[in-house]
Amino acid sequence: MFPGRSGERALKDMALTNTLWAAGVGERATIHGFRSTFSDWSAEQGNAPMPAKAALAHTVQGVEGAYRRTDLFDERRPVMDAWGEYVGA
Repeated sequence: MFPGRSGERALKDMALTNTLWAAGVGERATIHGFRSTFSDWSAEQGNAPMPAKAALAHTVQGVEGAYRRTDLFDERRPVMDAWGEYVGA
């Protein structure tokens, strides 16, 4: 989702955390907080839980995970479009 400077690799895991600290909000905000906000917003919008979990890159464990053969990409698209509209407003 966020390519690195070279355009070939993803950002390092601490890149977003470091950005929060550089902006002076690192002690009040966390990357987990962004994920939690999306999860709450998605539930409040009445979105199905599975596409929201897939959008957060949650993995499904156990028997259910063994039989899951889809990434729910088409179902995630409208959820992520609506999220983009919400945060961009």
